[in-house]
Amino acid sequence: MKMNRTAAKRRGEGLVVFRGLLPEIRAAIEAGWTMKAIYDQFEDQLKVVRYRQFSEYVNRFFGNLRDEVRGTKRARKENEATPAAAKPSAFRFDPNGATSKKLV
Repeated sequence: MKMNRTAAKRRGEGLVVFRGLLPEIRAAIEAGWTMKAIYDQFEDQLKVVRYRQFSEYVNRFFGNLRDEVRGTKRARKENEATPAAAKPSAFRFDPNGATSKKLV
């Protein structure tokens, strides 16, 4: 399949536009914004990039950062939701504690 010259020029345009917005997108991810909210904010600048391609670029460039931001927020929510006194204690094996008669 032959591509005309204008189509060939436009082929990498979306990535160029996305890379131009990297600092702003990074700041939004670090602030905890969702990808949809970030895409909506920069939609005017990202005219040549559809949401699906935008999400692929974000995962390629910021996949680890997104996981870190999500992980810290999830861990914080879990710690706030479960008080320290209500957390279950760790399992401790006692080889002499339970005999077969006690288990039955």
